Amino acid sequence: MGKTTRTFVLLAGISVWLSGAIVVLAATPQADNEGASRAVIVATQRDHRVQIFDADSLMPLGSVVVNGLASGVVATPSGETLFVAAAQTKDGNVCCAVFALRLAEPSICSLLYPALQVTVAPDGERVFLQRGNTGIDVFSTRTLAQLPTIRGPGVYHLMPSPDGRWLFGITSFQGPSLDIFSLTENRMVRRLPLPAGRYWDGAWIGKRFFLLAHDGRQGQVWTVQAEDSPQGPKFCKHEGTCVDRPVALPDLRSDGKPVGLRVSSSGQSLIAYEPLSWWFKVDRRNEVKAPFPGGIFKIDPVSGKLLAHLAPEIDFAQVVADPSGQFLYAIEAGRAASDNRVHLLKLDSSTGQVAVSRPLATDVWSISFAELRPDLIPRSEIQPGSCKKPTPAAE
Repeated sequence: MGKTTRTFVLLAGISVWLSGAIVVLAATPQADNEGASRAVIVATQRDHRVQIFDADSLMPLGSVVVNGLASGVVATPSGETLFVAAAQTKDGNVCCAVFALRLAEPSICSLLYPALQVTVAPDGERVFLQRGNTGIDVFSTRTLAQLPTIRGPGVYHLMPSPDGRWLFGITSFQGPSLDIFSLTENRMVRRLPLPAGRYWDGAWIGKRFFLLAHDGRQGQVWTVQAEDSPQGPKFCKHEGTCVDRPVALPDLRSDGKPVGLRVSSSGQSLIAYEPLSWWFKVDRRNEVKAPFPGGIFKIDPVSGKLLAHLAPEIDFAQVVADPSGQFLYAIEAGRAASDNRVHLLKLDSSTGQVAVSRPLATDVWSISFAELRPDLIPRSEIQPGSCKKPTPAAE
């Protein structure tokens, strides 16, 4: 029992375009298996399920029944709390609510309604939610008590710095910008305007944050360097290494129109991909007659060099990396409009080779990586009861 077992949890990704409610999964620590964890993939299946898969084999381990429209899961670093997106009521068709699901009991209770995004602080003590352009709602992950709101004007894709000092928010609201919040001061300290007319996304690698966008012709990488100043981080000013490096991507057949790439980090590299799936309202496979590549772009963020184009024959709905950067986990949802198959994939991050492929039910899926104590992983399908925490009133 002294050896740590790594397991993956498929967690459904949560973004500001969620159409479901958000559920928090929390579990009370136990003395048994203290310190042990298992790497898992935690996934949401829209049809009332949070599914947990082994990270190595992708074998299903167990599931939890939640409300319909389940569409996102996020775990605290300890693995004791998971946040899940789902409808406000069991079979509701209106977004969005936030719930807390405690695995040890198991029980589920409402946390916030409405809500658009869930982001967990690196130390696992706070969770950040949004209901719209009304600021950032903050809750304690341990007590679920609401903490002071962080004021901000945008609807954000939020990304905290690894050291827990900064919370970066990319927004298109009132002009594209990167808004920077100090988590030590609980306030917005800086707004960095971004060029308009393209979709921006980014990721942290160490103390530097990298932004990437496609302008219709090629990719572009910008760097934001964290600094010890009252104004917070700013764009690097070292010519040729920090601002606006081009990334030579393959021809994406976009006719000069920007392509919306999703970005995350894998080791010291950026990975970027165009989300393509039969369940997206906008899927360029249905619009562009000429063939164009799918796959994952692996990019050196400092030079902007394209290091590899992984699995270009596969269209990915979502891609996440394990903390070591050795593997990528992805949802593949078919290439043709009539192809409604869904697979969970494990890929080698160096070669793009598919190591494991697991067929999934034909449904809308979302994933994330987590580590859970083995005693908290369901070994069958469980139905949580109601929790004792009062439901906050909607504002």
